[in-house]
Amino acid sequence: MSLFEIVGCVPTGNFFVITMLFLQDEKKNSFEWALHCLKGLIDPNHLPEVIVTDRELALIHTIESVFPSTYHILCTRHIAKNMEAIARSVTKSVVFALGFLGNWNRIVHAETKVSYEENVQHFQKIYAGHQELLKYVQTTWLIHARKFVHAYTNKVLHFGNRTTNKVESAHNSLKRFLKTSTGNLDSLVEDAFTVRTSRK
Repeated sequence: MSLFEIVGCVPTGNFFVITMLFLQDEKKNSFEWALHCLKGLIDPNHLPEVIVTDRELALIHTIESVFPSTYHILCTRHIAKNMEAIARSVTKSVVFALGFLGNWNRIVHAETKVSYEENVQHFQKIYAGHQELLKYVQTTWLIHARKFVHAYTNKVLHFGNRTTNKVESAHNSLKRFLKTSTGNLDSLVEDAFTVRTSRK
């Protein structure tokens, strides 16, 4: 079972672990159960303003149904890594991939809707000879532009949280403590009991 951790952020920038769960799988029903558990912990008058995740489609659809008033942001670091990787795989060129990523970042950092649209047109013009890449960009990322382009995300109070870096840091600490990223509650309790017994 996969370990699923939910981390919160306060206005000062400090993070705290809200909950951690083992999921049967990474499908919509499991995410739905997890998010309903989360919702049950929160004052209904103070639901999350923003949730940041990577591009896990089952989770994205679940957030939209369980927290319809919450703004969902896609992790820009994960997007950048994917963009660089796809450019490298298509062209086999590190230099091309870095230039591709630089031009992509102009789209992400566009501060107005007009500049966003201009940057997209410029991007399409530059890479007109790479239709495979343009199709990937359009069908995988630009359809979610409202979830990561600054022109849209700057309209919500996200305290500068555009990536899942802090969450991944907390998750790595938890995995080191548990010595695993998969398992179940039985094995976790058994391991904890063994550690406690050996310390005595």
